Amino acid sequence: SNLFWHLVAAIVSDQLGLATYASVAEDLLMMPRVRKLRRELARRGALDTTYWVCAFAINQHSGICGGFGPEPNEMDTQRQAEKLLEYDVKRRDTVTGEVFRVCDCRQPKMFNSQPGECEMNKFD
Repeated sequence: SNLFWHLVAAIVSDQLGLATYASVAEDLLMMPRVRKLRRELARRGALDTTYWVCAFAINQHSGICGGFGPEPNEMDTQRQAEKLLEYDVKRRDTVTGEVFRVCDCRQPKMFNSQPGECEMNKFD
């Protein structure tokens, strides 16, 4: 679902070590249960845990899912080697070392050349 209530329930559930959030979502609808959840979170020392939540819904399939961008093309051979290494590292999983798979979806890509349609050029 896309309900903020479910997002909060998922975060609380994570702090409680639960695999699903349905029961916590129900608990959040009733104040006595909310107080109980808060007490349990306090007992676990989890009330001050920080979560990063991206509040912007960006359709990554309209931009970055189909590739890694062009390889660097430097005139200086030493700089070219450095840039190629940096490029290669960024396109690999840091744990497995495998190159990330790119998506083969057919979603039209929208970049800065189409500023009205591009979703990723709206941030400063």
